[in-house]
Amino acid sequence: AASLVTFQSNRRKGELWQRSLREQEPNPASQQGLRVLLLNDNPRFADAGAIAIAEALKEDRWMMEIGLENCGLSARGVE
Repeated sequence: AASLVTFQSNRRKGELWQRSLREQEPNPASQQGLRVLLLNDNPRFADAGAIAIAEALKEDRWMMEIGLENCGLSARGVE
């Protein structure tokens, strides 16, 4: 999941860069890709998975929602 999120983020950045070279105003709302990531009911995802997703999303400005219910998170994974 973290690799997919990183791929999507890099793709969006590339599209925005191309538009800026063409002197177009970049519009993040028109970008394709993930905006909602539902990982609910994956108890083996746990803290390590949440930390990997958080790291992949560190600079992502497009992700609107991440569902992690029943994913075996402790207080550490929620931070």
